[in-house]
Amino acid sequence: MSSSCIEEVSVPDDNWYRIANELLSRADITINGSAPSDIRVKNPDFFKRVLQEGSLGLGESYMDGWWECERLDIFFSKVLRAGLENQLPPPC
Repeated sequence: MSSSCIEEVSVPDDNWYRIANELLSRADITINGSAPSDIRVKNPDFFKRVLQEGSLGLGESYMDGWWECERLDIFFSKVLRAGLENQLPPPC
C-alpha cells in the first residue's frame, strides 16, 4: 500500500506514546516512519490500547484500522526478534 493512501494523525506527547516509541525503537521500528516495516498510526488512542492490552490490543487495533503497516511480515519479525512482547508493562 502506498503511503499516499494512509491518513496519519499527529501523535500525542504523553507517556503512552513515549513508552511505545521507546519499545518500538528497540526493534528498529519508527512511528509514522517511511520504511515499509514502520507503522502509520491513524488513531492517537492506539498507544494506550496496545500498552494496556498487549498483543490482543495490537491485533484488534489493526483490525479496527487504528494503524497500518506496508510490510506486516517484517514488522512482526522485528517485534519478535526484539522480544517486545516480554518488555510490555504489566496489564492494568
